This record gives sequence, structure tokens and C-alpha cells, in this order.
Amino acid sequence: MTEPLPGEVTAAPDEDASFEGPRRRARREREERRAAQARARAIEDARRQAKRKLTESATDTKPVARGAVRGLRVLTWTVVLVIVAVGLGLVLYFTPLMSMRNLIIDGIEAVRRVAEHAEAKDHHPDIDIRWRTVTFALVTHSEGGITKSDVAMARDINGIVGS
Repeated sequence: MTEPLPGEVTAAPDEDASFEGPRRRARREREERRAAQARARAIEDARRQAKRKLTESATDTKPVARGAVRGLRVLTWTVVLVIVAVGLGLVLYFTPLMSMRNLIIDGIEAVRRVAEHAEAKDHHPDIDIRWRTVTFALVTHSEGGITKSDVAMARDINGIVGS
């Protein structure tokens, strides 16, 4: 070491130790960058982990079994079919088709009353029941045509059906 010149400031002995050259400075800066990157990576990992916990707790559902889905489909179709059946029933109930039902029931009731009367008189008409009509035919086969008893029975049938 050389002697300091007059007016020159000399460095303290520990300042010489803190002096770094370009290589040492580059190494220190690399270590600082690596440490900063490690801190940034740790922060990002912590953020991702917190986000994962949050989404896992929000969507913490079990997968739905295949049979349950099939059961829900069956239930849905059953409800739909019941609604359609009730709707069709209501439509049919409030349409003239239901009045035809009443006509048919009334016709069958008339046939029953005529049959009781014919059994009492022992004179049986031929009865033809169709969708909209009930026809009574009176013929005395043993006589080969219409007789007075057939005409009387026709009057009785008109009285029974007309009431």
C-alpha cells in the first residue's frame, strides 16, 4: 500500500472489505433477482392455493350417479305424461264426445227397460245397438209378419223410451 497524498481522503479499512468488483456485483444482483423471483413464485403459489381452496369449497359436490339421472328423467316424463293425460281428459270432458257417452248410457238403460217389459209380455223384439242408434224390430216369425201384438209392443216401447 502506498501512503496517502496530502488532501486525499483515505478509506477506512472495513470499507475496503465492502468494495465489490464487477463480478461480485453481478453475482449479488443475480442472487437478489433469484430471491425476488422466489418470493414472487411463493406469492403466486399461495394465491393459486387460496383460489383452489375457495373453488373446491364452493363446488364441493359429489358426482351424480347415473341411476339418479335416469330416475329423474323417468320422473320428469311421468309428470309430463300425467299433465298431458289430465289435459286430454279435460278436453274430452268438455266436448260433445262426453254427451255421446251420456246418449250411449241412456240407450243402454232404455234397452234394459224394454227388455224387462218384453220379458213380462213374453214378446221379444230384435235389438240392434250401434254407436249412435238403438233399433227395435218387431216381427212375429211364427205368423210370418207383423201382428197386432207387434204393434202393441211398439206402442209400449215408444212409451218406455219416450219417458
